[in-house]
Amino acid sequence: MKTSKPRSAQLANVQSLPHSLAFGLRGGHSTLILDVRPRQSFVQRALGLADAVPIFSDDTPLLLPDMDRAHPILVYCDSDQQKSSHQVAQCLIAAGYLHVWVMDGGLAAWNQSRSRSALVSLDAREPIKNWIAAPSAV
Repeated sequence: MKTSKPRSAQLANVQSLPHSLAFGLRGGHSTLILDVRPRQSFVQRALGLADAVPIFSDDTPLLLPDMDRAHPILVYCDSDQQKSSHQVAQCLIAAGYLHVWVMDGGLAAWNQSRSRSALVSLDAREPIKNWIAAPSAV
């Protein structure tokens, strides 16, 4: 019996990320950017990547966007060890998403690279019409 290795998210290098995002991480496809933090963190420190959509890590259940599973997604969090972003990435993969990246070094690495930051608005969630609970078996 052949067993397949569970898929994992790819790491996105912060140094090449601004250029990569300009063309989409899958070349020609826009990339959904997810900023994973506790809800209060968006009030206290609202800066992140431009066009990022907040994912509230303290929500129970954790809610994920429900969209085309082939849509490329970049996930980051405010920890340099990327614990929350890796957890969300694994949930996305378990939910069937095919192209998931985690930003290596998280928001701290982004800020250290002096890349452009922008306000991450809670309203950025509104264009995503459907949300699903993250799979619990991750």
